Amino acid sequence: MKTYSRLAILALLFAVTVVPCFALIQIEPVTRERAKALGMEIRYNAAGSGPLRVELEFKATGELKNYDRVDLEFASDGNWILSSTLKEEGTKPGVILVSFAVDRASLDKITLRVRVMKALGATTGQIVGVFLIFGIVVDLLGLL
Repeated sequence: MKTYSRLAILALLFAVTVVPCFALIQIEPVTRERAKALGMEIRYNAAGSGPLRVELEFKATGELKNYDRVDLEFASDGNWILSSTLKEEGTKPGVILVSFAVDRASLDKITLRVRVMKALGATTGQIVGVFLIFGIVVDLLGLL
């Protein structure tokens, strides 16, 4: 009988303490014009005919004021190969600069996501706005 009572109390505690988290991810593909409007600057340095060093720089203001991180994803033929969070390089305060190196032939397989947190309310969790940058990196840089 004690076991059933303890299980009932434990079940009640779980039911009362577990709070659902309502999270939502909104993805906005970024065109060259939209990147400019957001204050994003995309640069690259060629090192011969193969590798490129690509940089993304922006100020954490306006729509990007609640910036969280920049994620890099590498996929080929719909298969996810690599995912990583890019480390910010030390620049001026309030300015975000991230970079990565990639072979020019693989550039169209790179996706960068700029994550921005937006609070929905104290009880409903948070919403994440994601600005998709490099699914269209070739167009943004005008390389091909």
